[in-house]
Amino acid sequence: TAPAEAITQNMTAVLVDGVEHQYRLTVPAADAGVALPIIIAFHGGGGAEEDFQQQTEFDQLGEQEKFIMAYAIAEDGRTAEEGEWFLNTAATSKEDNDFTEAIVDELTKAYCIDQSRLYGIGYSLGSMYTYEIACQLNHRFAAVASFAGTMPVAPETCDLSGSMAVMHIHGKLDYIIDY
Repeated sequence: TAPAEAITQNMTAVLVDGVEHQYRLTVPAADAGVALPIIIAFHGGGGAEEDFQQQTEFDQLGEQEKFIMAYAIAEDGRTAEEGEWFLNTAATSKEDNDFTEAIVDELTKAYCIDQSRLYGIGYSLGSMYTYEIACQLNHRFAAVASFAGTMPVAPETCDLSGSMAVMHIHGKLDYIIDY
C-alpha cells in the first residue's frame, strides 16, 4: 500500500534452502497500489560477478516504463562442465529455479507486483538458463527473452502447464555458441 521508492543497483540477498544468493535490484518510483512487472536478468558465463551488459539501459527503461529489474548473480565455484547457471542437464538444475522463484517471492513481499507480468531475460549461458524458466516455471512467468544462446533443454523434460512466449535472438556470427 506504500509508494515504491526508487532504488538503483542495490545489492540484495535472498536465502534459498539455507544458502544466501545475491542479485542487484533496481526499482522505479511508483505510486501506492501500482502493480509493477518484474524482469529478472541472467548474465553470461564469464563469471559469477559478471554484470549484465545492458544494465544501465534497462534501469533507465524500468524507471520510464515502471518495472522492476533484478540482475541475478550466479554462485561461484560451479563445475566447468555446467557453468555458472545450472541447466536441466544436471541433477542440481532445480537450484537456480528455486533462486529465481525466491527473487519473485521476496519482491512480492516488499512491493505491489503484477504476477501476470513476470519475465526472464538472459545473455549467452544466461539465455540458455531462460529456457529452464520457459520449461519449468511457465506456471509463473509470462515470457522469456534469449540472446546469444541456444535451447539446451530437451523438450520432453518441459513441464508445460501454461502458455509461454519466447523471444530468441541469435546471430550466425556467434563463434562461441553456434547458431
